[in-house]
Amino acid sequence: MKVFGYMIVGRDGSRDSDGDTQLDTVIQDMKFGLFRDEEHVKKVAYREIPPAWGNRLDAAEVCVFQPFRP
Repeated sequence: MKVFGYMIVGRDGSRDSDGDTQLDTVIQDMKFGLFRDEEHVKKVAYREIPPAWGNRLDAAEVCVFQPFRP
């Protein structure tokens, strides 16, 4: 599987000014088609993030982008 890129979404419970978590924002962006052009989100994986990488980040959602195949 060739990975074109990835996005790490924190699961530390923080919310933006609209009250959305980072994952909520990614889901909304997917619904509006922002990720559907040349790259398509095919899989959401979980992986451990070292504590040194960020504040209170012990895990993250990793969205793996692959070429879209209908």
